[in-house]
Amino acid sequence: MTIDELLHQGTISGEFVEMQTPLSKDNTTILSPWTVSTSQLFDRLIVEFTETGAKSRVITLSLDDYMQSRGLKDRKETRKQVKSDLHTLRTSAVSFKEYSGKGKKRQEVAFTDVNIAEAVGIDRNGKLMLTLTPSIYELLKQSYVMPLPQECQKINSKRNPNSYNLLRKIAEHKNMNIGKPNEDIISVATLLKCCPAIPSYERVKNSDRHFTQRIIDPFCRDMDALETISWEFCNTNNVPLTDRQLAMSYDVFSKLNDS
Repeated sequence: MTIDELLHQGTISGEFVEMQTPLSKDNTTILSPWTVSTSQLFDRLIVEFTETGAKSRVITLSLDDYMQSRGLKDRKETRKQVKSDLHTLRTSAVSFKEYSGKGKKRQEVAFTDVNIAEAVGIDRNGKLMLTLTPSIYELLKQSYVMPLPQECQKINSKRNPNSYNLLRKIAEHKNMNIGKPNEDIISVATLLKCCPAIPSYERVKNSDRHFTQRIIDPFCRDMDALETISWEFCNTNNVPLTDRQLAMSYDVFSKLNDS
């Protein structure tokens, strides 16, 4: 598919893929820690699930196809990482909320500790397999389809540990706010919440207090590493920064938006 722009200031390079995603809703939480490679593998499997019509709980993908989408060359190392990520997916669960009824009869129904997969594997020929649990399968079938920049698969998390989370969050925000005034603007605070590799303000405050080196610089580095978009800081409604704000203390930084 083709999208004119991801952000108001963005420049698109490459293509988008479509994936059904219940895990991008604000009321859904993954209950076990994933690495970036776990997320990249799951995204790729859900793209395969979506593109094949979401007809089966069993998702299959060749290791060669996965390596090509990720831009990986070392088959042995990739296979080892895939086995680890599949195990993580097999032992992971999600918590989410759904709503039934309308108006005053609308009620919230919470689901907790719902396993994602009931079986995973990779055979000697390099064929990956993941069998979704019935609950997650039904949830995925009912979920909206989200455009996802293919750059998400190419990101090297060793060089840029926050770039995948940043780009995915921006894509989710764009998709959930199409046509709204904030469609192309997202707050720094929102993006920081999805960057576990960046320490919290309190943690840095209680240690060396190097806010620029430990929070601001890594954030800007990993935003700059994203080839799909161009970006800049701004105030609400895309108002440019003042000269005073350009000094960029942490207090100023945490209250800004990205455009």
